[in-house]
Amino acid sequence: MKKEAHVSEFKKKQLAELESLIQNNKVIGLADITSLPSAQLQKIKFKLRGKMLIKVYNKNVVKIALISHKDRVKGIDNLIPLLDKGIPAVLLTNDAPFKVAKFVNKSKSKAPAKTGQLAPIDIVIPAGPTQFQAGPMIGEFGQMGIKTMVEAGKISIRDDTLLVHKGNSIGQKQADLMSKFGIMPMEIGLKIIALLEDGLVYDGEVLSVDEKVYLDELKKAFIESLGLAIHIGYPSKESIKGLIKKAFREEKALQEKLNIQVDINLDSRPSEKPKEIKETTETRNKSGIVQYSDEMAKKAQEILEKLKDEDLKHKT
Repeated sequence: MKKEAHVSEFKKKQLAELESLIQNNKVIGLADITSLPSAQLQKIKFKLRGKMLIKVYNKNVVKIALISHKDRVKGIDNLIPLLDKGIPAVLLTNDAPFKVAKFVNKSKSKAPAKTGQLAPIDIVIPAGPTQFQAGPMIGEFGQMGIKTMVEAGKISIRDDTLLVHKGNSIGQKQADLMSKFGIMPMEIGLKIIALLEDGLVYDGEVLSVDEKVYLDELKKAFIESLGLAIHIGYPSKESIKGLIKKAFREEKALQEKLNIQVDINLDSRPSEKPKEIKETTETRNKSGIVQYSDEMAKKAQEILEKLKDEDLKHKT
């Protein structure tokens, strides 16, 4: 007979709690808390209170909870393989993934590198003067491929020098040198593995995009697309001014090429169309009776006399 596995009441309570939290939060994710001190974790929980829940459970409890929601939460099974990435903590929130990532990144603090840790970024020794006196340090720099020179009795680094590639293990000498330069490449805090929202899994690397870099890329894309729209003559609210300027420049260039002189003032506005004025010999008084002015009457008399003269000539 197969022996039934014993599950403690504590784990059962954990499972019930996690299943309830999954049902009541739109975003579920995992974070790696490897090497994160317990005191630091508590500080992060306090900072993110009201924005996000951070829960640490037995890995098997988390796995069972994810599997049990496979048919109810789209894409949740994609988080199961990610449980093996370090020591997982479960993240639960109703905020958007990128907003959550921003909160988490702001809660991180810098720390010096230790021997054996993996470099999170390319670690570079910057060019320029240092505080070190010329002496044995020159040889230490030389061993690590860092070119130096002496200026005013102190060591100066000739060029920016890559000390450790991203993802490579940090050696003792490299860690010591970074410490002397005050370089703190490590970050203490939650490392988001992934966040799930509406069936989509957002990788931690994608969520960690620098906001300034992201906005700069958006601006660049807008400028390039606007330039393309003007180039191909695509009219839109954003491109219409540029298209008008382009048309004016091309018109001027064509005039010069064909030696055509055109006097156009683009700033002038068309004046109001003059009203057509019809001469009349009549005026009307307040009662509406037609009257003629003395001048008009005199002209009429002259015309009549001319007509009479013409008539007399014709008869004779």
